[in-house]
Amino acid sequence: MDNNENPFLYTIRLPAKISPKLVKASTLLHFFSLFIPWISALDFYLKLIFTLVPIVSFVHFYKKFIANTNQKRVIEIILNSDDSWQLLLANGQSCLAETGRFQFIHPLLTIINLRNNRKQYYFIVTPDIIQPDEFRRLRVRLKYPLS
Repeated sequence: MDNNENPFLYTIRLPAKISPKLVKASTLLHFFSLFIPWISALDFYLKLIFTLVPIVSFVHFYKKFIANTNQKRVIEIILNSDDSWQLLLANGQSCLAETGRFQFIHPLLTIINLRNNRKQYYFIVTPDIIQPDEFRRLRVRLKYPLS
């Protein structure tokens, strides 16, 4: 931690992982959407096609968020005491980032948009993946930046 007296200026380290609650909600949504075409009055072949859509969507969701082994993926987000952002990648590299145009700040959910010179990143932070006090400090730092 930094030696500042104000606890809101400490460095905040966020794991770049998806919330277990969001994983459960997405899994249930994909599962129940498998049955929607079958209770409609569509043709049999359309029902099959519309059943494949949630399957393909869930496979994409699983590969991107749960079983991601890409070495260039972000594993940790660091908000330094001077309001600069740093992204720690799985291969051990780190890169600087700055906040994008979009941020959503709410007591139950915070969406952070970060960008560096190559890519734009969106991170969904919920109170169940970090400590509640740290989540509160993050919301205050995003809402009232130093600069």
